[in-house]
Amino acid sequence: MLFNLDAKNRIYTSAPIVVFCIFLFGFLLSFFGVADRALSNQFMVSVAVLFLIYPIHRYQIDIDRIVKRSGMWLSVFTGVFFLAVVTFPGNPISNVLTFIFDNYSAGSYGLRDFSEEATLSFHIGTVPFLYLPFALFFLSYLKDKKRKNILGMLVIFPAIVASASRGLWMVSLISLIVIYFLNLRLSTKIIFVLISIPIVVSVFGYLIANTVLFSSGEESNSVKIGHITSFFDQLDWTNFFIGNGLASFYYSSGSGVMKAHTEVTPLDMLRYFGFILTPILYTAIFFPIKNLRAYIGENRFYTLIFVLYLINSFTNPIMFNSYGLLTVLWYWSKILNSEKPLQPGSDSNIDVWKPVVI
Repeated sequence: MLFNLDAKNRIYTSAPIVVFCIFLFGFLLSFFGVADRALSNQFMVSVAVLFLIYPIHRYQIDIDRIVKRSGMWLSVFTGVFFLAVVTFPGNPISNVLTFIFDNYSAGSYGLRDFSEEATLSFHIGTVPFLYLPFALFFLSYLKDKKRKNILGMLVIFPAIVASASRGLWMVSLISLIVIYFLNLRLSTKIIFVLISIPIVVSVFGYLIANTVLFSSGEESNSVKIGHITSFFDQLDWTNFFIGNGLASFYYSSGSGVMKAHTEVTPLDMLRYFGFILTPILYTAIFFPIKNLRAYIGENRFYTLIFVLYLINSFTNPIMFNSYGLLTVLWYWSKILNSEKPLQPGSDSNIDVWKPVVI
């Protein structure tokens, strides 16, 4: 060996390299077809952030603390922009903040029709990230019972509600229920389930009967259905095996135009990389190491939080961008931190990919 590094300085994952290589393949392939060049460049650059897992793990950076503080600041700025754009528009300060909101925040505001009465929606572009600090504050509260964690949840909660994002609402609520459930004793879990079943059935029955949240006729749902059906209508052997390249265009009947990027993230990945590389991509993201014990025990909470985020990303474009990949970094850091360094002379290979030594 050129360098004699001890086990403490080793990272037993090549997941960032696998993800980067898949995106590089899609990026090069996109030059042979019709693609959104700016979006393709953006995708290619964004996955480079995953290589931060190496210094994060090596120097044991407290990424939970970073996530929580970022979530609180994001919520505070959401409130500031809300006051400027919606509540007190027209004054010089509000005009400056409105210009920033319209041109740099990737946010939006307006009304969403989920029921007979429209719901106000206001959010900046990175609002889906709030799910992660919200869940972590609740998990921390269950562990130490400190009021500051409740305060953190109270700061973030209004921004989640104001977003009027169904996916964000649902995963935030489900994460609280399941995290709480996993902390209960077995006898209490049984009682909890028996009580929860009729409540869940009643709530879903009410939503189906009185809202259009799950209706195929709802505008957002209708567009997504159109994205999916159009993909399969245009599927051939070439894009099945290798895809059409990163940010490639296709015609979607859901929106009635050529699209390079949709809300249905797995669909986009299949279009970009095909049906062979896309499962490898998601495997690398979800299983950065192959030791299954790293995903259970105390880490079952972190696995659960990420699974819910991953599921939400299936119908929302919240994974392959700056804040989505930061969520992946957080998840990887929790899984890797559960691994004990190999003892000198050990032949164990704990990586699902080939180990990388830094």
